[in-house]
Amino acid sequence: MENFAITLVCIALLIIGALSLSMSALNAINTMSDAFREQQHHV
Repeated sequence: MENFAITLVCIALLIIGALSLSMSALNAINTMSDAFREQQHHV
């Protein structure tokens, strides 16, 4: 039973980490696309 609780905590941490990483990647892509759009606008 103790191992089950530890496993659940580890899975939760992995999911939170994956969500955090994907949100950071999406923010970076969004920032890059905004910058690219801005650059195209000035040309």
